[in-house]
Amino acid sequence: MVNERKAPEIRFEGFTDEWDVNTLGELADVYDGTHQTPVYTDSGIMFLSVENIKTLTSNKYISVKAFNNTFNVYP
Repeated sequence: MVNERKAPEIRFEGFTDEWDVNTLGELADVYDGTHQTPVYTDSGIMFLSVENIKTLTSNKYISVKAFNNTFNVYP
């Protein structure tokens, strides 16, 4: 924890709980795009990667089967 604080200094309206501290790996599977690049398709599930963080849109798609088997992680 940053400076061992359990409550955030900046609060969201209505939020009164202590912080939950997690690593990214505890919240989602992390993939190495260089070694785990999917086979892209013309349609299916939109595939977002780090290059799409700002817009959350992409012209890359993976099959529903690939999504269900490997990449079923939601941002």
